[in-house]
Amino acid sequence: MNKSKVAIIHHPDIEKSLEAALSYLNLSDLFTDKHVAIKPHDACAHPDEISACTQADTLRALIGLIKRHKPYRITVAGGSNNILETNHVFELLGIHDVISEEKVEYIDLNRGPFKRTKLNWGPAEEIVINNDRNRRRNL
Repeated sequence: MNKSKVAIIHHPDIEKSLEAALSYLNLSDLFTDKHVAIKPHDACAHPDEISACTQADTLRALIGLIKRHKPYRITVAGGSNNILETNHVFELLGIHDVISEEKVEYIDLNRGPFKRTKLNWGPAEEIVINNDRNRRRNL
């Protein structure tokens, strides 16, 4: 049986907070030589209110921490379920700048092409996922 680990950290420096929170995990096992996907919380952004979303400095710190463990690829995957398009949300949050400056890939999960994928567990028999082979998007 797998045991869940929960960490609650409070520190004014976001990089130190992430390092402390994730220190309970074997990050090399998670990231080294892996394709790492990061899904920022972008679902509830509004031009007047973005505080509940993942902030650009948090994403930048996480990408930096992951890069130290030598993944072969990092993709930031967005998929706003808001009235705003994912690209607009990422602009509001400053995430597009981070993606560009950190030279990582980006995929909008709300845009096709899509493909059906069969599942052999859980209640659903299949799901529809983004099948975009050209993941590095012009921002």
